[in-house]
Amino acid sequence: PSFHLSKDSQPHVLILSFAMIGLWVTGGRAARTRAKNMHEKLVTLLESRMGDWKSQKDFKDTSWPMSTFQAVLLNDTSFKKLRKTVDEKVEKLNQDIEKLQQQVQELQNKLLLQEGWHQEELSQRRILDCKICYG
Repeated sequence: PSFHLSKDSQPHVLILSFAMIGLWVTGGRAARTRAKNMHEKLVTLLESRMGDWKSQKDFKDTSWPMSTFQAVLLNDTSFKKLRKTVDEKVEKLNQDIEKLQQQVQELQNKLLLQEGWHQEELSQRRILDCKICYG
């Protein structure tokens, strides 16, 4: 989509689509949540708009406005790909975190075992020391 015209001459749905993608790409968690909400509302708006056009005689034989096609592309194709990529990365990170947590638990268990063995060994040495000293 091109965005070379002034802000006032662009259809609102297209401006909102650009803003939504901007929030997603540059924002943190709160901005991405806002972008998801915007995406859902924009898709609903576009579906409603296209449904209206399909039912109106005036639009039966004409092309839809270019801005609508651009907004559909931004919302359906680009945003879904961005979101899918991020969702896949988040899923991978969650899996990595789970593996690391398991490894930490295993290491803690090993340390506890070693500490138990060490305490047992110290107790046996004390008993031997006592036997030698008081023997």
